[in-house]
Amino acid sequence: MVKKSILIVEDEQIPAIDLKDTLISLGYRVTGIAPSGERAIDMADEETPDLILMDIRLSGKLSGIEAAEQILLHHAVPIIYLTAYADPELVERAKRTRPYGYIIKPYDERGLRTEIEIAFYKFTLDQNQQREYTQLEQRVLERTNDIARINAALQKSETRYRLLFERSGEGIFIFEAEGEERGKIVEVNAAGASMHGYLPKELLTMKITDLDVPENLKDAPARFKEILSGKWIGGVINHMQKDGSVFPVDFHAGLLELDGHNYVFSVMQDFSEQKKAEDALKESEGKYRAILENMQDLFYRTDMQGKITMLSPVGARLAGYDSTDDMIGMDAASMYAEPEKRNQLLSAITENGEVSNYPITLKVRDGSLRYVTTSSHFYRDTHGTVLGVEGIIHDMTGLRQATDALQVANKKLSLLSSITRHDIRNQLMALKTYIQLSEDSMENPAQLAEFLKKQELIADTIEREINLTSDYEDMGIKSPVWQNVEEIVNKALSGHSLQEIMVETTCHDLEIFADPLLEKVFNNLIDNALRYGGQKMTAIRISSQESEKGMIISVADDGVGISAEDKKHLFTRGFGKHTGLGLFLSREILSITGITITENGDPGKGARFELLVPKGEYRLIG
Repeated sequence: MVKKSILIVEDEQIPAIDLKDTLISLGYRVTGIAPSGERAIDMADEETPDLILMDIRLSGKLSGIEAAEQILLHHAVPIIYLTAYADPELVERAKRTRPYGYIIKPYDERGLRTEIEIAFYKFTLDQNQQREYTQLEQRVLERTNDIARINAALQKSETRYRLLFERSGEGIFIFEAEGEERGKIVEVNAAGASMHGYLPKELLTMKITDLDVPENLKDAPARFKEILSGKWIGGVINHMQKDGSVFPVDFHAGLLELDGHNYVFSVMQDFSEQKKAEDALKESEGKYRAILENMQDLFYRTDMQGKITMLSPVGARLAGYDSTDDMIGMDAASMYAEPEKRNQLLSAITENGEVSNYPITLKVRDGSLRYVTTSSHFYRDTHGTVLGVEGIIHDMTGLRQATDALQVANKKLSLLSSITRHDIRNQLMALKTYIQLSEDSMENPAQLAEFLKKQELIADTIEREINLTSDYEDMGIKSPVWQNVEEIVNKALSGHSLQEIMVETTCHDLEIFADPLLEKVFNNLIDNALRYGGQKMTAIRISSQESEKGMIISVADDGVGISAEDKKHLFTRGFGKHTGLGLFLSREILSITGITITENGDPGKGARFELLVPKGEYRLIG
């Protein structure tokens, strides 16, 4: 099949080359690129193309419109104008050359192809109709000059005409152009009748407007007026079939003069198939949108300046915004924890064509960090020009937090093991010493009893160490999880006898990311208050308040409080009346996910332990 040839008239080299590549990829043959109107005229004379894509504003003395006027004096070729300006005056000047299309830059590949194909189609119709019109005009002239010859020629010509008329796959209608009978159908072929569900003889009793849907009737007078002015009109309108169903037709109509009488000659094509294709495309786009809106990973697109132009809904949630509308137009670099990393990402894409699972640290709206990976590449227009970057972002924050926390927990476990071994080893050395002393004191019952008492105390201490190790053997074994503070506090309270002590909790709907041993932390804090609060203590209050640094969770009582001297050693291993590990290990458990603990109460007025949870490690679920 011979490729259609196209001449490009464009004075900008890069857009012209891009356009040439696009046309070739669409299956057309490009006869050349003319950088000026003068050169376009010469190239059209050397090889007349099947179509010309003409930029209106050109360097040189001639504009695209003036060049088109001169080319059309010598060649019958369809012209489509290309321009970056939609100036009404410019459009009116261009219309005088009867162009077959008018495309505003920038354009996409699909729109360009559609415009070109429609131009070829219209041009073919015009040529056929012009030839038909010429034949009809010739017959009238012949009949005027020589009646006998005209009658014979007419009979032969009408046979050919009827054959063409009846066998045409497109609907052909001839109807009255004016007067009381305006619109009355005087000729219709089988294809035209069939597409409307009628027999030809039925349509000959009707007007063309009887086929219009009601909403089109108001425009009918204007269409007749345009045709009577000598214009060929066309477009897609809805017609009704005999059974009342509606379907689209692509029509072209113009004035036909026979024997001094005005008729309208119209060619129609059933547009249903193309309409179905357009509907299918819309459905496909709808499905694509549904996938985009429901995907768990984030889809994004930025222009080459780094401005966000498209974002899936999960992106707004990840960044802490109410909707994607709040983020369109934002500078993507502003979301990087290290803005220079965006340039590194672009360099990696440029070097490799794309990146996969590329690590990035993002800073979201509340200042917290999100650890993500991206698979990204440059996206291009139909001409291959890079327009920006697009890709998928996968949030790895939870995994990163869990991994970091497990690493910290392993260190804590190692520390706990070391502490326990050290303490038990010391106790065993003391025990062996007292056993040896006991053996040497067999003859002294009083001294022997004293040594045995000390051995019993040492054994109790070792037992407490082992029990404590058992309590905390799960520290760091399981990954940190999101935990409801109020539920954890209630579980911790259930293991204590509160008697008349009132406990008030106001941490509603608060969750924090912490080691599963969080319950033991609150158990230790509550136990500490009950043991050392004194007889004056009447209440324990657990509350939360958000600050610039994060969420502060307070565990406060109204007991005797903690002395300034004891505050210095409160979280030190071994400090206290029992093992001395309760508060020390509580601090270690909390630090696995970056939570700190301090005691800020006033001596004599009660103890107040404050847990500071960093941003990103807490959330409100209400």
